[in-house]
Amino acid sequence: MLKVDSVLCGECGGCVAVCSCGALELLASGLRVDHAECTLCENCVIFCPTGALEIYSVRSEAPSP
Repeated sequence: MLKVDSVLCGECGGCVAVCSCGALELLASGLRVDHAECTLCENCVIFCPTGALEIYSVRSEAPSP
């Protein structure tokens, strides 16, 4: 899943430009990610000059007995 750090994001729009699947949109309220469209290609993460974007994994682990 793509995570956006809104504090670090400078809202330059470069990530939107390099997103080949159209999963990013820059709104007045900040960067919006359409997780259903995102292919986790990392183009935006590599491009981001402020390091505001990160790919992370959500794991559901069974609780320890």
